[in-house]
Amino acid sequence: MDADQQRELERVIEEDDPEELLALLIELALSCEDRGFAQACCLRLARHGNVDVRGNAVLAVGHLARRFGELDRAQVEPAIRAA
Repeated sequence: MDADQQRELERVIEEDDPEELLALLIELALSCEDRGFAQACCLRLARHGNVDVRGNAVLAVGHLARRFGELDRAQVEPAIRAA
């Protein structure tokens, strides 16, 4: 994910359109090569007010774990429990 894509992602998060966020999370988890950035976005959205966005954020974390073989458990576990 290049800088332009990261800015676009931040724009979508700031606009807070749940429908856009649902797709964005899965795309991010399946295509972003920066695990730290993707994980941070997923954890941020795991606390979203919309239950479907929270659900996709948790699903996306699962995809990241599968793709990268690791995550920051100390950060991920509490966010997943809270979601």
